[in-house]
Amino acid sequence: MKKLLFTGLVAVSALLASCSEPQPSSDVDVTRVSATAGPGVISDGPDATLDLAAFKEACDAALDYSTKQFETLKATTEIPTIGSVVRPYDNMNYGPSDFGSWAYFMSSVHPDAEMRAAGNDCVQRFVALGTDVSLSREVFDLLAQVDLSEADSTTRYFVEETIKDYRNSGVDKDDTTRAKIRELIQQSFAIGQDFSKNIREDVRYVELTDVAMLDGLPEDFIEGHQADEEGVIRISTNYPDYFPIMSYAHNDDLRKDLRMAYGGRAYPINEEVLRNLLKTRYELAQILDYENYAETVTQDRMIGSATAAADFIDEISAVVRPPAEKEKARLLERYRQIDPDATQVMPWQRSYVSELIRLEDYQVDAKQVRQYFQYDNVRDGIFQLMEDLFDLEFRPWETSVWDASVESFEVYDQGNLIGRFYLDMHPRDGKGTHAYAMPLRRGVIGKQIPLSALVCNFRRWRWNGRAHGAWAGRNFPARVWSPHSQYAFGHARMVRRFGHVDGAGLR
Repeated sequence: MKKLLFTGLVAVSALLASCSEPQPSSDVDVTRVSATAGPGVISDGPDATLDLAAFKEACDAALDYSTKQFETLKATTEIPTIGSVVRPYDNMNYGPSDFGSWAYFMSSVHPDAEMRAAGNDCVQRFVALGTDVSLSREVFDLLAQVDLSEADSTTRYFVEETIKDYRNSGVDKDDTTRAKIRELIQQSFAIGQDFSKNIREDVRYVELTDVAMLDGLPEDFIEGHQADEEGVIRISTNYPDYFPIMSYAHNDDLRKDLRMAYGGRAYPINEEVLRNLLKTRYELAQILDYENYAETVTQDRMIGSATAAADFIDEISAVVRPPAEKEKARLLERYRQIDPDATQVMPWQRSYVSELIRLEDYQVDAKQVRQYFQYDNVRDGIFQLMEDLFDLEFRPWETSVWDASVESFEVYDQGNLIGRFYLDMHPRDGKGTHAYAMPLRRGVIGKQIPLSALVCNFRRWRWNGRAHGAWAGRNFPARVWSPHSQYAFGHARMVRRFGHVDGAGLR
């Protein structure tokens, strides 16, 4: 399925001409060109200090410019060639268009609720325009007429894949059907945003009146959860509370209550939202002549089909089932020392029992190991690993950020700037509670360098008066692996640069 159609906000918002073209008439600087990556190459990030009015103005400017470039391409009367069609089409995929990805990002991380809402509204408008591009019969016909006999292999691949994506998107349907496809795409995206927003904003709490219920937790955790004026200790469903409780709290009722609260977030409101999302996606798949939605999102990926994806899961399951059953039996064996009548280890008991086994069988106490994983040391250690493996250099990047806790860095390869990124690593009200690496701008040779962000939620505990990251809080190997794996995704985006923007995605 065409990337503009369903996933990847960078692709969804791929609608603007190159930075060599006239910039939007608005005074708001959307792209900011920097000489540090070469003449005319876009390398700086958007201004993260924009207030609500300026942010909306920047969104309007980018969308207005996008629309004009799209309409100009549709209306061209020139003979379709690489120069008259392919390059203008490719140019629509970078520059101010990346503001759509930035808006999507801001909708989940900005500390101001109005800014998050504005980001959400902005990205929905980009999706609407991106859908128009992906269903444009005029643009498709122009691309299909381009003579590729003397094109280089990269350009030929780019055009052929783009044409294939257009067909898969339903561009060859009649006007009425394309209008319905457009409607369903926009509905699906909006419903998906509501689903995520409902989870993000539904923070639930377990209230305690006895500090003894926190027995087993690290001292710094207990110190950070003092009773309020009414004598109540509140434990939230956010990661920095949830994972330590699941791993260390001796009180089984506390772990169960928090697990139930965590699993119940956005219920019952999301029940109907999810039902509508599934219904909308299925209707869209049927109109596009696919058996189900899974087929629409796998047919142009490496896996190739939903059937192949299911088969792969079955194969992996067959491989991991024997060791999983062995581990399951070991967990039950250890838990029976606590409850001799137990017949299974419940979900809220697994992490806790795993920590007991780790301590007793392997003498690994994650609560003690944490002191060696001070946040700055872990961050710098990952940087050093990347520098040693790939001969890169990481430097602090002086730029605006949306919150004082956010850090920014840039990456150099043999003295050449090749990418920039943000680290938004600590929790705050209104921020998404999970961890992910977010592409904000893809790299295009001679046009723009990649920009991305790593988002986590690691509380900075105190240990002997010093701030530490809780990266070993839940499960030492897994919690340290999480930022490693996300850095790997970010690194892939730093070093992957392409001659065409639509070639800059991983399929």
